[in-house]
Amino acid sequence: MHSGYALLSSVLLVLLALSIITLVPRMPSPQSFFRSPPPRLINSRVPHPSDASDCIFSDGKWVRDAAAVTAYREDCPFLDPGFQCISNGRSNSSFRYWRWQPHGCQLPK
Repeated sequence: MHSGYALLSSVLLVLLALSIITLVPRMPSPQSFFRSPPPRLINSRVPHPSDASDCIFSDGKWVRDAAAVTAYREDCPFLDPGFQCISNGRSNSSFRYWRWQPHGCQLPK
């Protein structure tokens, strides 16, 4: 009777070991991890062309421009409620005198 329990215990132990081996996810090998090409980096020190079609619009800064007052209407259907400045309690409209200026090129108007 003791040998029956030992045999049953051994079989259960082998089944447990096999199920653990098959269910545990395998770690990726270093070779498969490096198969994809590395991401390309944009060199921000290269001067940008003045042609707007080649301009990188995300590389720039906010500049104050009193001559270019932007039209601002809060009833625009595309304006998110979080950006409705006057409705959200902003007391002045000085934000209208700022525009985005990409480095090395002009935004089309």
